[in-house]
Amino acid sequence: MIRFRILVWCVLGAAAASLLPSCSNSTDGSNANYMGDLRIKLIDAPATYDGLVITIMRMEIHRKGFSGDLGWRVVTQQLARYDVLKLHNGVNAILVDDRVPIGVYDQVKLVFGPCEVVVAGSRQQVTVPPEIAAGWVLDYEFQVDEGKLFQLTFDIEPGRSVKSPTPGIYTLQPVFRVQATLLSGSIAGSVVGPDSMAALATISTSAGGDSISTQTDTTGNNGSFLLADIPEGSYTLFVKPSNPAFLDTTIVEVPVVRQAVKSVGSIRLRGR
Repeated sequence: MIRFRILVWCVLGAAAASLLPSCSNSTDGSNANYMGDLRIKLIDAPATYDGLVITIMRMEIHRKGFSGDLGWRVVTQQLARYDVLKLHNGVNAILVDDRVPIGVYDQVKLVFGPCEVVVAGSRQQVTVPPEIAAGWVLDYEFQVDEGKLFQLTFDIEPGRSVKSPTPGIYTLQPVFRVQATLLSGSIAGSVVGPDSMAALATISTSAGGDSISTQTDTTGNNGSFLLADIPEGSYTLFVKPSNPAFLDTTIVEVPVVRQAVKSVGSIRLRGR
């Protein structure tokens, strides 16, 4: 298993693990009489690919304080495929929605199945390395409390998650930004050209060393966008139009407060 350490933006407490053997799908010895709810959703950032489909066969969480293969609990084993490039501007997929024993967990494991990428309209297989296929582990600490819902947002970065060391050969190397959903807010707005018509553009910012980006929705005439589930703070937005006839735009000091959506209104692009 490969382990990646990711910055945590939440404050966690401590919980004691019970030794009652009441959970049939885990080896953590937790007491299933005291339960909470865990939900994990998936969103994505834009990429140069036309599409990226990932398959997740199983997900597990690990109870803190147990070593080796002990402490793991399966939270979903329903094989599912996700076209991640469709998961932006408020659209998401639910990876996990499960009742779990209360306590502190410190890892999430994803078992990937066959994946594929679409390049120039052609579907290409994405190789899942054996060490990742066996279980890819995220080090992320969180606490589930009795009778309460804890939510996580997984923001996959497709452009960094698929490597192509040789033309036509693609390999999965997952890169996720992880955020405690209840401790996050969002930024909304729209991008239009000088003619007030929706303009295709990439909107990006950064938080804690992680890049965060989305792309405007041009199916209508408003060019709307949503940077979802980002930590509280003040952000600088970088707007890069796809049309080179338009200049890049920067919006500074955009405040984000948890459980709120900050609107920056309509951003009108200027011509060169």
